[in-house]
Amino acid sequence: MKALLDTNVVLDAMTGRKGLDRSAQQIFELAANEKIDVYLSANTVSDIYYILKRQQGAVRAHEALSYIFSLFSIASVDDTDCYKAFSSDMDDFEDALLVECAIKAGLDVLVTGDKELLRAQTSIKIVPPSELI
Repeated sequence: MKALLDTNVVLDAMTGRKGLDRSAQQIFELAANEKIDVYLSANTVSDIYYILKRQQGAVRAHEALSYIFSLFSIASVDDTDCYKAFSSDMDDFEDALLVECAIKAGLDVLVTGDKELLRAQTSIKIVPPSELI
């Protein structure tokens, strides 16, 4: 199984957001035990760094990225992905970009806690973290 994680899932696991963190942390464990292949989009990595640096400082953000790089693969985002996402039927550009990234990388599933994205009709399966587990 190859899964792309949305930013919110990574942040849930790394910041311990109550009620959301356990399933997200289990995905990290599955990746660490090589039970699933987990990917992040390149723009998700920069978003995580920005958010964690603002909330917890540069040292913690750097440590978090080191950990992420040890567990996950990074799926590239290029100009074609941006153009496709921009011209898609989806209202949210960031969500559309995740979908395009997952499709291009040939992944099986996109994992998110975003209720709107979970309802999107796309060619890739979109599930909440608990369903991936």
